Amino acid sequence: MAGLKYAQGPLEGQVSFVHQKLSNLAVQITQAESQNIIVEPANETINGLNFLLAYGHNIGFNARLLGSILHGTENTVDAAGQALNGARVTGLPTYNINFGLGYRMYADQTLWSIRALDNYQSATYLSSDITASPTTLQLPFSAVNLVNLSLSARTTMFDHDIPGLKLMRISLMLDNLLNRKYNVQGYVSAGGNYGAGSAGSILASPGTPRAVYASITASF
Repeated sequence: MAGLKYAQGPLEGQVSFVHQKLSNLAVQITQAESQNIIVEPANETINGLNFLLAYGHNIGFNARLLGSILHGTENTVDAAGQALNGARVTGLPTYNINFGLGYRMYADQTLWSIRALDNYQSATYLSSDITASPTTLQLPFSAVNLVNLSLSARTTMFDHDIPGLKLMRISLMLDNLLNRKYNVQGYVSAGGNYGAGSAGSILASPGTPRAVYASITASF
């Protein structure tokens, strides 16, 4: 990895170039007939870049754009023992981009903060338990755009009322504001989970629906 960084006042920028080689990976595959677990060797090469552009002070408006653009290929063998070179790395999105806007202000012994984050991830590729190798198939609904909101208040206004209290933080987080339906991972089944008739089906794990989290943290 090699990169450049710039910082001047409220402006910050970073870019880094990535070249990663992974050797002798153990890829676990479950055989449909016997349910035996076999391990296939694999090598991966990932190239791309990471970037960051940010603006803002501790108080006031702030913005941040960060993400990655990656291309990964895999060299492995399929279930028949044939070499498979140049397949896309399973589960690796080409684009992963985050854009955030926020505002901070200090009033009444409290640092108030509000932030909106928009995250885009491009589609990922599937592996197959039938061929024991990566495929050119994309996971359905893996390309997704998620919007999250967060509110927080860090305050010392209760210090005189609670002995020993130094700081209290109250947070409210709203994830997946638009309630997008998406899949986070999946594979092509060989029929081991739901019988031979399901061979060739894509089995996927859904992402988290709209969720609200609240927390109170006290430091003494």
